[in-house]
Amino acid sequence: MMIEERLARAGAKLAALRADRDVPPFGPPLSEDRIAAFERRNGIRLPDAYRRFVTVIGNGGPGPYRGLLALDPDQHDPQLAGAFPFGPDDLPSLWTNEATAWAYWDMYGGTVPLASQHDIEWEYHETAEPESRLVLSGPGRGRVVMVDASRDWFPPIYHPAHDFLAWYEEWLDDPSSRVHRHGSDFERSGVRLDDLGDADPDEAVRSAHVVAARMGNRVTEQAPPDVCEALVRAALDAPSARVRAAAAWALGRVRRDVGRYALPLLRGRDPRVRRIAVGHVAASAEVDRATAVTSFRGLLADPEPGVRAAAASALRDAAVLRTLLADPDSPARLAALERVPALVHGAADDRDVLVRAVRPLLRDPDPDVRAAAVTALGAARDHVPWVRPMLHAALTDPAVPVRRAAALRLLRSGERSARRLQAAPVLLADPDPVLRYETLRGLGRDGRVRDWGADARALLADPDPQVRAAALAALLEAGAPPPEDAWAALLADPCGPARHRALGATLHAAHHVPPRPGGPVHEALHRTLDAPDRELRSTAAFALRRTCAARCRPVIAAALAREDDRVVRYSLGEILGAISPDGTPAGP
Repeated sequence: MMIEERLARAGAKLAALRADRDVPPFGPPLSEDRIAAFERRNGIRLPDAYRRFVTVIGNGGPGPYRGLLALDPDQHDPQLAGAFPFGPDDLPSLWTNEATAWAYWDMYGGTVPLASQHDIEWEYHETAEPESRLVLSGPGRGRVVMVDASRDWFPPIYHPAHDFLAWYEEWLDDPSSRVHRHGSDFERSGVRLDDLGDADPDEAVRSAHVVAARMGNRVTEQAPPDVCEALVRAALDAPSARVRAAAAWALGRVRRDVGRYALPLLRGRDPRVRRIAVGHVAASAEVDRATAVTSFRGLLADPEPGVRAAAASALRDAAVLRTLLADPDSPARLAALERVPALVHGAADDRDVLVRAVRPLLRDPDPDVRAAAVTALGAARDHVPWVRPMLHAALTDPAVPVRRAAALRLLRSGERSARRLQAAPVLLADPDPVLRYETLRGLGRDGRVRDWGADARALLADPDPQVRAAALAALLEAGAPPPEDAWAALLADPCGPARHRALGATLHAAHHVPPRPGGPVHEALHRTLDAPDRELRSTAAFALRRTCAARCRPVIAAALAREDDRVVRYSLGEILGAISPDGTPAGP
């Protein structure tokens, strides 16, 4: 069915819903011109189903959970053009995925928020903050994904709907559902674990991810045997390879030790399942070591290199990994490189031999292999003296992934020495904005940005807005503020995330680098009190508490009169109280 027909059907359902109950109105639809300008400004193209919805039906209004959030057509955020790092068939872990290791990237870049779900209590009275987002890029483009806005408790979980309109119509078809009125997507009715083998693959994959998220973060609630057994059956027998892999992955997250359940999966028909099962069994204290070793040895001849590499790692068999490192096929070399760090850390006898086997791969024709080789060598940097110079040399590789892999090892090594700083001039001049940004953050944390002050000040005019904000933050952190004109310009940056970072840096530095009263930065903070974004107003108010004087009373009083946020009003009232002759707030 064409999108226009589906929109008409959704409109008819909405009309029926409004006739039956009180439903809040939609925001006015956005014009095609405004949407096109938004897309050009951010370098994206909105998925068609959502694009047509906000231009035909409305922008923000009734919808799942707390309702549809409105799209800000004036937003400028380079992160929207980023690649969302999780696909529908990925088996993600937010804590190990290198795509999320860089502070430059918003973990959920490449998405736009659709609906805020209700917070749910997780572990030890902590709360997860589920929200629904629309994916703009990658294999999940056009689909809706549930993420944790607090970025702590669960990886992204894709909704089974194939696009935005299908997701929205699910709510329209069951508007009285508790989950859609005041719950979270965890409460959405889906397939039971016992039905994974017969369910739609998207529904079954979602259910596997949900049970992994729910039970994987509750250390006091281990999955009972029937849950583990249902996941094992699905991993072995489900018709869909996607479902089999998701069930095997979920098994390792629902219980601390699932080795005895995973043993049959070592003979599963899917190489992905066998590879996952090796990890489950290897980590088990319940499986007899002799049984595990016998099972792993049988996998050293597996036709899939990833399975052979996993088995070799579990057996600490460096010889098999060295053979794979020399394999003519890139997937085999990549599978072996993935396992090298574990052996480098735990097998001192084989460390030097393994590292020497990895070294030639720094010249591999495949950039992905070179990047993986850098990562593997990085694991040995504290044990093998000649590794560090090779990481520095990789900073000049023509491929961005290789340079990023090297920089990550150097910048995150914990070193605050001259050796780490040797890389700074190369990284600050790198064409990749991620590397420039991360280097500035590292220098700022070390308090060594003064050593490269000229380079950092030059980056205040960088074409990338986040790099500009990072340069300001590094200089302020080092107590070496830039000229106030340059500083003030960043506080009004049209890029929202960069402006937030610049204001945050100003607030953080206010106690030791206070803006000059009446100067450009001080006046820029005054102007920010009129920003539409509540967070910007709040940060500016906090930053102004140390700098305002009696001459600021009219500006602060006017801001207080128009402010409707309780927290911001409190901050503004404190400023007025501090600058009033009698010490009491003035104004409304």
